Amino acid sequence: MITTIALGVGAWGQIDDVRAALKLGVDCLVAGETCEWQALRYAEDAGLGMIIAGHVNSENPGLLSLAKFLRGKLAIRPVVFLDAGDPYQYF
Repeated sequence: MITTIALGVGAWGQIDDVRAALKLGVDCLVAGETCEWQALRYAEDAGLGMIIAGHVNSENPGLLSLAKFLRGKLAIRPVVFLDAGDPYQYF
């Protein structure tokens, strides 16, 4: 059962981030990317669940929100959000 989740976006999800999540006492770390052979195995051994969303996928919602915010603040300059897209293909 998951009761507490930590969220890290982008490259957040490496072994030091796993250790930090464990110190916080969370049950699951949702992260952008990780090193599977190191951080993911460390988390597994420690009983910490991990969900890896992908670097771009985890950053895009915040960047889209930032672009909308900046449009309101910088009305004299165009602000454009460029979606990098998910670099992976899912079958």
